[in-house]
Amino acid sequence: MYLRFVLIGALAAGFTFAQEPAGGGSLAPQPPGNGSVGNGGLTGGGGGGGSVPTPLDRLVQACNLSKDQKKQFSAILDADSKAAAPLRKQIPLTRQQVGAAVLAGKSPDEIKKLEEASGQETAQMTQIEMKAFGELFAKLDPDQQKVGAQRLYSTLTGMFMKKDWNDAGVTF
Repeated sequence: MYLRFVLIGALAAGFTFAQEPAGGGSLAPQPPGNGSVGNGGLTGGGGGGGSVPTPLDRLVQACNLSKDQKKQFSAILDADSKAAAPLRKQIPLTRQQVGAAVLAGKSPDEIKKLEEASGQETAQMTQIEMKAFGELFAKLDPDQQKVGAQRLYSTLTGMFMKKDWNDAGVTF
């Protein structure tokens, strides 16, 4: 029974990461255009080649960050990404171990230990993300906090599971 909940949770997490960003726009490069509905949503207009914004670019826009705030955000995210590096490597390995143990017919006690380890690692990653959220939120002025807090929060979810947190190809 417990294993079913873990598997359902893993599937739900997978579906969450497979979702398109809020607003339904695609982050895939689009042909240049005038920014109309049929020309790719997030790419905007004006024939600039349809570059894909990085997570930091999206935060700059969502929170209306100054140049100094952008530098501060980048430094905080770099540091927290480095702190998350061991977990970024370990989480997928532990999940594979859980699956392998289930397929191998290991005892419920052995599987439970692996499930608990996986949960603890995921919780540690979430703690790093929430620490980053608190640090970044504190850098915003009250107006920016009202406008950008939700986007900041949602952008951080899963951000540190990629080696380069600011990769434009990463969708969260």
